[in-house]
Amino acid sequence: SSSINSIIKRAANKKIPVIVEPAAEEKVMGLLDLMNPKQQSKVLKNTKFGGETVTLYRGIKDWHKGKMVKDKNFVGPTGGVGVYEGSSRLFTSGRRSFGENYATSSWGYPLGRGHSSRLLEFEVPLAWAKRHGVTDHWYGKVISGHKGRPQTYTKLSDPFVRKSDIPKMNEISFEKLPTAFLKKVHK
Repeated sequence: SSSINSIIKRAANKKIPVIVEPAAEEKVMGLLDLMNPKQQSKVLKNTKFGGETVTLYRGIKDWHKGKMVKDKNFVGPTGGVGVYEGSSRLFTSGRRSFGENYATSSWGYPLGRGHSSRLLEFEVPLAWAKRHGVTDHWYGKVISGHKGRPQTYTKLSDPFVRKSDIPKMNEISFEKLPTAFLKKVHK
């Protein structure tokens, strides 16, 4: 494990591309979690995961330059809609239409003029999404939700969650999402 860590760090420092085979993804993901954010970013920038990936979408109503990324990771807003401090959950969706709807409307009503809405498209290694993602999709423990209503959240690593489920999910949240996974910004 320390030899893999050493090889990955040296490859990142010298900007040598690293291809991680599916069988080694879990081990590499565990090592990434131990690295500081700057090291993680370098490694992710030069790493191609050989395993499966999933496409996730994040609709943003307003672009908050300099506040949506912290330590090379996209972070969620705190303190209410549009306030960025980087400690709240970052919500994405496996459904493009859901991300587009969030970016362009508020509770079904068009946003009107003056909004700088965007749709962020991410290509995320399935192993990373399963390790860090949480969904309210179908299964899991019931916890206290908004205004006391019960809400269900399940880790994507739950054995019942299959890759084929992810594109159907309205909501998948993370504490952070590395900028290296950003594929495209749609205006």
